[in-house]
Amino acid sequence: MIPVVVAVLVFSFLSSLALGRSLDSVDYVEVLLEVKNSFTEDPRRAIHDWNSDSQEYCSWTGVACDRDSAVVALNLSSASLTGFLSPSLGRLIRLATLDLSSNRLTGTIPSQLGRLSALTALFLHSNRLSGTIPFSLGFLYSLRVVRLGDNPGLSGPIPDSFGDLRNLTTLALALCNLSGPISSRLGRLTQLQNLVLQQNQLNGPIPPELGNLANLQILNLANNVLQGEIPSRLGELSSLSYLNLMSNQLKGTIPGSLGKCWSLTQLDLSNNSFTGDIPVELGDLTNLTDLLLNNNSLTGSIPREFGNLSILQTLTLYRNELRGRLPEEIGRLRQLQILYLYENQLSDEIPSAIGNCSRLRMMDFFGNQFSGSIPVRTGELTQLNFLHLRQNNLSGEIPASLGNCRRLTVLDLADNRLTGGIPATFGLLRSLERFMLYNNSLDGGIPDEMFECQNITRIRLGNNRLTGQVPPVLGGIGTLSLLDLSSNSLTGTIPEDLSSCRSLTHIILSDNQLTGVIPSWIGSLQQLGELELSSNSFSGRLPVELYNCSNLLKLSLDDNSLNGSLSLEVGKLASLNVLNLAHNQFSGAIPASMGRLSKLYELRVSQNLFSGSIPVELGQLQELQSALDLSFNDLSGGIPLSLASLMKLEDLNLSHNSLTGEVPRQIGEMSSLVTLDLSRNDLQGQLDGRFSRWPPQSFAANRALCGRPLQPCGIASSTKRRSTLSSAAVVVVSVVGGLVILLLLVAAVTWIRRWHAKRSREVNRASSPIGHRQLITKGSMRRELTWKAIMEATCNLSHEFAIGSGGSGIVYRAELPTGETVTVKKILHNNRENLMLQENSFVREVKTLGRIRHRHLANLLGCLSSNHGEHLLIYEYMENGSL
Repeated sequence: MIPVVVAVLVFSFLSSLALGRSLDSVDYVEVLLEVKNSFTEDPRRAIHDWNSDSQEYCSWTGVACDRDSAVVALNLSSASLTGFLSPSLGRLIRLATLDLSSNRLTGTIPSQLGRLSALTALFLHSNRLSGTIPFSLGFLYSLRVVRLGDNPGLSGPIPDSFGDLRNLTTLALALCNLSGPISSRLGRLTQLQNLVLQQNQLNGPIPPELGNLANLQILNLANNVLQGEIPSRLGELSSLSYLNLMSNQLKGTIPGSLGKCWSLTQLDLSNNSFTGDIPVELGDLTNLTDLLLNNNSLTGSIPREFGNLSILQTLTLYRNELRGRLPEEIGRLRQLQILYLYENQLSDEIPSAIGNCSRLRMMDFFGNQFSGSIPVRTGELTQLNFLHLRQNNLSGEIPASLGNCRRLTVLDLADNRLTGGIPATFGLLRSLERFMLYNNSLDGGIPDEMFECQNITRIRLGNNRLTGQVPPVLGGIGTLSLLDLSSNSLTGTIPEDLSSCRSLTHIILSDNQLTGVIPSWIGSLQQLGELELSSNSFSGRLPVELYNCSNLLKLSLDDNSLNGSLSLEVGKLASLNVLNLAHNQFSGAIPASMGRLSKLYELRVSQNLFSGSIPVELGQLQELQSALDLSFNDLSGGIPLSLASLMKLEDLNLSHNSLTGEVPRQIGEMSSLVTLDLSRNDLQGQLDGRFSRWPPQSFAANRALCGRPLQPCGIASSTKRRSTLSSAAVVVVSVVGGLVILLLLVAAVTWIRRWHAKRSREVNRASSPIGHRQLITKGSMRRELTWKAIMEATCNLSHEFAIGSGGSGIVYRAELPTGETVTVKKILHNNRENLMLQENSFVREVKTLGRIRHRHLANLLGCLSSNHGEHLLIYEYMENGSL
């Protein structure tokens, strides 16, 4: 045994002696100056004292030496150095720490660093290094910390040789461009505490061997392209406090074994493709402060066991497919600050226990199916600054208690079924910045107290049932940028007080009952980007000041009573995307200056009184795409050829005008054009096959227009030739025709007078003083053909006895007291003026039908008449027959 010990001591002595000689062979001044020369810029003069004049290199900035004056540490971090890593660094063989992090170094990591066998810490992170990680770094068996992250140019795989760095406690390679799989050999690094590989391009599965890293505390594999499932062996990492697998392509179910990682404080599995239920075992992670499972495809309900996570501060489950109700146990999370459940399918009422979460700051339930009323206890969340309940099925009134949430900056209750008024207590929300209640059924006026909140930037109360006027007190909110009160029942004028809101970018007051003129002060709102006043009762002319709004993107004034002509200054609205002036009373010519609105996407000026020709300058609107609608005006002249240059246009409507001339063939070549309407003009000429892709209705009511898709031009031309007369012939025919008509009228008047006298005598003979008597009787006298009998049999000619109708009357079925069934026809009178003529016709029809016998005709039995001019014909009843 003793000889062995002596041999070891001798070997150690000889090794030390050899090392001493090697140290003596290193010229540290030379090596360090070579390192200095690799840096091209030193803006902070971090290495200005590195020079050959001073041999005391151990005192140079960033240099540390041991007792033998060997350089053991080099720290030049955060010095803003530019340049590259010198291969001479590999000659500092006693170097234990190399820190050149947070500079602007470029180039590759020299493989010579693999000679630094004493190196325990390597910090090269936060530079601009590129290339691959040298395989030789895996030979530095003394390494405990390797940080190469935040070098976006570093690429290639993680060297397999890193699996031999058994002393490694930290491996941080985040924010690079590394690719390939995570080597299973990393599972051999049993001393590893921090494995940080996020934000690379690593792919393949997570190695189950990582479950061997019993000392691992931080595992961050986020923002890669990892596939497969979470290995259940990760549940063996009892020391793990931070697990982040977000933003990969992981799938399958979340293993319940993760519930055994009792040291976990943060678990982030968001932005993957996990399915199935949330494991109830996660409720055992009582040290959790942050649980993020959002953006997956998780189903089932929220586990009640989450109520055990008593120190949980953040819970995000949004954008999954969770169903059921929010468990009452949520009220046990008294440390909870962020609760994001939006875009799921959660239903039922919001539990009132939510009021126990007294530290809650952010609460977002948007896009679920919550019903019932908003819990009154929500008003107990005095730390709340974000409340988003939009797009649910909430009903009832808004609780006034929300006025106690005085730190609220965002209140969004839109897209629900809320009723009642806006609580005046909202005036206490002095920190409020966004106020969204649109798409509900709120009524009443807008409380003035509401706008004591001087920090509001966005107000959206559209599509409710609000009444009253636009509150003038809005003018006191200098920060207001968006005002949307559309689709209500507001009356009155636009208050001048709003002119003080110089930050306004959106004014949306459409679909109300507002009146008056459009105020000129709107032109002073230089930041205004959207002005929507459509569907009101505004009148008068457009103020020329409006054209000073050079940032205006959308101007919608349609469906009002605005009049007058458009100023040439409309061309100053150079930023305009949408211009809608339809359904007003604008007149005069369409200004040619509209052609300067080069960003216009949609132009609608239909249903006005515009006249004159279509400006050729409209062909300059190359961004016009949605629509060009000039219909229902009094435009004349031809269709400008320049319109065919609108290569993005999808809808062109020039109908209901007085346009003339031929349709430019180039219009038919507009490939983008989906809808074309040129109907009801005075266009002429022949259409060719290029127009056949639109229906005939697109060209209807243009008398001189023919060709596809209309009728062929040959037919139209021959018809035109046959119907054409000379002017003289027309005059002659008109005169002769007029004389003939006059003579016929005189003869007709004479004949009608004679007929009237004759009919009067017949009626006098036929009518009795009683008023209801039989005129003619055929056949047996046992039939009871009296007015009274017919009325009783048909309940005064009720519709329930009607069996048919025609142009001259209604036919009824009547069963007489004798048991016999007859058909009764009541003769209808069109008007009082034709009554006498109809009576003459009635008498003549009775006489004629009374003489006719035919097997296909029902026999006339008789007729009845009253003093009121009512006539009935009585026929034999024929089953399944008709008169």
